[in-house]
Amino acid sequence: MKRSKIAVMLLSSSLFLATHAANAKTENIKADPKRAEKVAELLIAIFAQDPNSPTKLNIQFGAAIAGISEDEAYKNLSKDGQQAISSPAVMMKTALSGEFNADEMKIVGPAIDKQLLMQSSIIKSCKLSGKMTQPTKTSYEFPVSCQIPQVDWDTAKKPDVNPEASDANNFATMLNWMVDSMAKAPQQPLNTRILVNQNGSYYVPEMDDGNYFPNSVTRQIIGAVESD
Repeated sequence: MKRSKIAVMLLSSSLFLATHAANAKTENIKADPKRAEKVAELLIAIFAQDPNSPTKLNIQFGAAIAGISEDEAYKNLSKDGQQAISSPAVMMKTALSGEFNADEMKIVGPAIDKQLLMQSSIIKSCKLSGKMTQPTKTSYEFPVSCQIPQVDWDTAKKPDVNPEASDANNFATMLNWMVDSMAKAPQQPLNTRILVNQNGSYYVPEMDDGNYFPNSVTRQIIGAVESD
């Protein structure tokens, strides 16, 4: 099993991003640094929230990105056939449902819950710090400081893959080991950044570039090394 496959899970809640983006207004494209800052603050809050409890944060995040009111964001959910935004845990398990069947998810599910609680704990340490800068007229960059676990994955003794066990069992074992390793590790400071791009009336945080939060946190914790 590749560690990079599990690393994708650690901060894969970019699923939040698409929920409201299609409902953004097209007018009023005036630059708004305060709104960009609000999106940056909510981006951190989204990843720090209780993974088992969908909250108003999800609505606020989507509304800030799209430039609409929270009431409009709720209405748009109804238009899309949704009554509420799923919790991070439900979203993660749904994303993995194509790889594991219902019985296997009973094995994998608790490990995912454990991992998401660790993620929330790490991200709760992250705060906006320092002054906003503008790399371009339509982009806003915010310094972020975090405390993250420092694990030497090259020397850490990982569990052996059991050839007689199912993929679900081996996946859960490896994920539990990674989370336990992070829980025991000393903390180290991480200075990173959030980038918010203005595209018309959208204010969209950069979530794919490994140089920016949240992927920068994952990359620093997990690194690019793959396990067998």
